Amino acid sequence: MCFSIEKLDHIVVNTADVDKSLRFYIDVLGCELVRKLDKPELYQLKAGSSLIDLKPVDLLEKCSNVDHFCLQISPFEPEVLLPYLGRNSVPYGSVERRNGASGFGSSVYIEDPDGNRIELKAA
Repeated sequence: MCFSIEKLDHIVVNTADVDKSLRFYIDVLGCELVRKLDKPELYQLKAGSSLIDLKPVDLLEKCSNVDHFCLQISPFEPEVLLPYLGRNSVPYGSVERRNGASGFGSSVYIEDPDGNRIELKAA
């Protein structure tokens, strides 16, 4: 194994009614809106040391409720990680700089055997 999971960084939830979802996560669960991004449109809510990102979608019934979840890993060494994923037949994308609960950092999207999208992000 070339890395260890440190914590759940964030989860991205698709929502058909962002205002209703914001009221639920803020008023009922006590999350705090910390950032709104325009591209992609995301509402980032602080949930303890993690984030819940709300992603507006037009047709919720045509997509899954969860877009992806993100795991912070250490160390994040693309030159070791990507070959490791390849040897294990794990589909992966490009390494890019993305935002999460601990700020911006390098990350890569992978897929589990059922096609669920997981982001692996530098801790």
